[in-house]
Amino acid sequence: MAARPRHNLGAPTSAFVGRVEELAGVRALMRRCRLVTLTGVGGCGKSRLADAVCRGILSSERDAPGDGVWWVDLGSVTAPEEVADACLRVYGIRREPDRDPVDTLCTQLADRDLLIGLDTCEHVLDAVADLTDRLLRSAPAVTLLVTSREPLGVAGEAVCRVPSLTAQDAVDLFRLRAQLAAGEAAVDGGDEDVAAICARVDRLPLAIELAASWTRILSPRQLLSGLDDRFRLLTGGSRRAIPRHQTLLASIAWSHDLLTAPEQVVFRRLAVFAGSFDLDGAAAVAGDQGGDSDEVVDLLGRLVDKSLVVCERAEHEVRYRLLDTVRHFGEDRLTAAGELSEVRDRHLEWCARRAESAAADPQDYDSWLASVHALGDNVRAALDWGLGDDEPRGELARRLAAAMVMPWMLTGRTHEGLGILRRALAPARDDALHERLLAGAGLIEMISGPVWEQPAIGAIDPERFVDPVARARGLMVDCFVTFFSDHAACEPRALAATAAAEAAGDGFCRDLSRVLAAFSLTARDRHAEAVAVARPALESSRARRDRFCTGFALCIEQYGAMQTGDLRRSVAIGREMVDEVAPLGDYFAIGTLTSNLTLALTLAGETPAARAIMRPIVQSVQTAPDVDVVGFQVAMGHVCLHDGEWEEALLWFQRGLRRLDHVSVDWTAARSIAGAVEALRRLGRTTEATELLDRGEHLGTAFESPQLRADLLTQRALLVSADDPAAAFDLHHAALAVRRDAGLRVFQPDSLDALVALTTHDHASEQAVRVLAAGSAARAAMGHPRSRTAEGEHDDVVRRLREALGDDTFARAWAEGSDLSLDEAVALVQRSRGARDRPRTGWASLTPTELEVVRLVAAGLSNTAIGQQLFMSRSTVKTHLGHVFEKLGASNRIEVAALASSRPAPQD
Repeated sequence: MAARPRHNLGAPTSAFVGRVEELAGVRALMRRCRLVTLTGVGGCGKSRLADAVCRGILSSERDAPGDGVWWVDLGSVTAPEEVADACLRVYGIRREPDRDPVDTLCTQLADRDLLIGLDTCEHVLDAVADLTDRLLRSAPAVTLLVTSREPLGVAGEAVCRVPSLTAQDAVDLFRLRAQLAAGEAAVDGGDEDVAAICARVDRLPLAIELAASWTRILSPRQLLSGLDDRFRLLTGGSRRAIPRHQTLLASIAWSHDLLTAPEQVVFRRLAVFAGSFDLDGAAAVAGDQGGDSDEVVDLLGRLVDKSLVVCERAEHEVRYRLLDTVRHFGEDRLTAAGELSEVRDRHLEWCARRAESAAADPQDYDSWLASVHALGDNVRAALDWGLGDDEPRGELARRLAAAMVMPWMLTGRTHEGLGILRRALAPARDDALHERLLAGAGLIEMISGPVWEQPAIGAIDPERFVDPVARARGLMVDCFVTFFSDHAACEPRALAATAAAEAAGDGFCRDLSRVLAAFSLTARDRHAEAVAVARPALESSRARRDRFCTGFALCIEQYGAMQTGDLRRSVAIGREMVDEVAPLGDYFAIGTLTSNLTLALTLAGETPAARAIMRPIVQSVQTAPDVDVVGFQVAMGHVCLHDGEWEEALLWFQRGLRRLDHVSVDWTAARSIAGAVEALRRLGRTTEATELLDRGEHLGTAFESPQLRADLLTQRALLVSADDPAAAFDLHHAALAVRRDAGLRVFQPDSLDALVALTTHDHASEQAVRVLAAGSAARAAMGHPRSRTAEGEHDDVVRRLREALGDDTFARAWAEGSDLSLDEAVALVQRSRGARDRPRTGWASLTPTELEVVRLVAAGLSNTAIGQQLFMSRSTVKTHLGHVFEKLGASNRIEVAALASSRPAPQD
């Protein structure tokens, strides 16, 4: 998997000038204090100084933190509750539903060694103060560098006021920026004027840069005159504003007033952009209705030249933005001009058009998501403006929300998306757009938590939907919910959703529905069929560069390879699928696929690697029980079982079983039963283990899973082996037969080991050695070592056999067994069992299948239900029951159940 980057500092857009003493002072302060706040007036250079400090620390062998340097720009954050979310996004941490994001951040960074820069905090001061205080307490190796117009007031905070530039640094900065704007001759002979200009603006970097940009058309003397005039106009202003603030306003206002009238119009209209924008956005929002877009582009270029608009060059495009202080100034001018509502409406319309156009038929999901991500803050601002308002503004906002469903889902912004969609859905409307919003909310709820708690999922009725996209998505949500309770019913529903999505032209829904159909087969251990069903979805999603669907389609192949014994391939595909979805930052996909990779790593004996990749998942879900990552409980339970941590394993499996507090049938709970029984048995709590196994039988009936059935048979065999070895022998044989018939090769050596261990307690044979050797050879070929506990038990069996047979005989038999294939060893065991003496009547006379029939009769199951459980016809069940009646001397099912209930149970 790709190595995590060590920082997110972009390339500097211009040279950093001066500040030698400040750089050294802040660095020295940060060696003593973990929280340093740079304070000062807007435009004094706090952000540039902090950026330079971060870069210096990053490049220092002495001071560079092990986990890097991370910069969080809070300038566009509009609400205190968004502060922690901004930090989570920068560090690539997924937000957890129903959990305080600050808690999530503190948990994830608890053991990290890093420097975090928090920039522009004055407008969300309380939220930043709370976040930094909690981080200081919970993350001892995290250092924080903050920029704010006032201190945070947090214990342990070291405040460093950023002064104006020195006289020489100010002149150097002016000269450098003027030369960039107008060439080398821009300030020739104007040393005194330049120094005076810098003094007039209190040597504030932002004001100096704004003034220097005008050297293209004004001499330093003319610039100085303009500033003098502007200061005189401000002398009667508010005396509550600090002088430096007045000075900066003077510089910005003077720059604004020197613009032509058309430049002023475009400038103030651009202030509605909450984040960056492109030429199309500028033309749509800042131009006159029906006007010439080329004129807006030309005016935008002039504003860039005059440093009122910042130009940012990305790899394939150029984007623009207004500095925060400048943007607020522009908003004031927009309000004063009486244009605020009109221009915000244009901004909303542009966002909706761009989002809808991008979502219409994306052929490259990476590019699509990147383009929508660039809209980011603008989308939030547009939705805040439009939602809940009268039409047509509200209609535009609802359209924008509907177009953003997939980006929210695919990039892990589920909390944000659901909050907006639920606002857009109130009040309910009877139209196609409402259907899309409801289906979209269902899609996001599908991956955001337990489905039984989600309001949109409960309200979706896809058969009543008129809109084809909404209907297809509603059908997919329905089959996703069905998967966790009925795999057989899920398959046709998923295929119906696939067809509906194909007709609607929804490639994502088509491919994910097909993958869900494949998962319904995978869960029933029909792996070859599952791979065949998923393969078209894999090819299609790869062509669309849809990482979400590609990752889950790969999971079908990964899980099938694991179950059928190709563990090395399973681990390789598992790493590929996790790498595929990692850039999305989506909690559900990354967590679920990582859990499946963890299962393969555990079977491969690589539990340290399994724990390492699960650590961030576990840290997130430990204190958030409602977070729904499919199967993480099962994965962690098996890691702990493999390493002999019985109590920890039990806790994880019990977490999976707690889902039954809400529903009667659940796939995750079903997968947790055998592991929980194993842990209880290892802890000596066999009565509880037996009771749990008995209570869980209905789940074995609900799911047609050979693996589940074989695991339950194995656990029952282990529970009864001390008191009824013959029954245990038959149960192990039954489990082996299920595993053989279903092609579950990875678990067949477990059955062979169990049978040999059971028979060698009172009888040692060369055949037992051969079987044991064949199982060991199969494990080596598959890359499937025994667990720590199983290896110890295996060594005990080997010792008993070697002592009973002698070294030479044992070695010869072992060599012969090592040459057997797994299939040959299984066939050998099954043939030899047929020759075992069996009485004609009584419990010992029953075959493993007959014992299973008796157990299910005693549980109250009908012949039809027994047939579903044991994968046989109703008539075959009747035949087995006839044999049971004869061997036990019973006349009917009631007598069989009574005999079964009176049979002695294993004791602790």
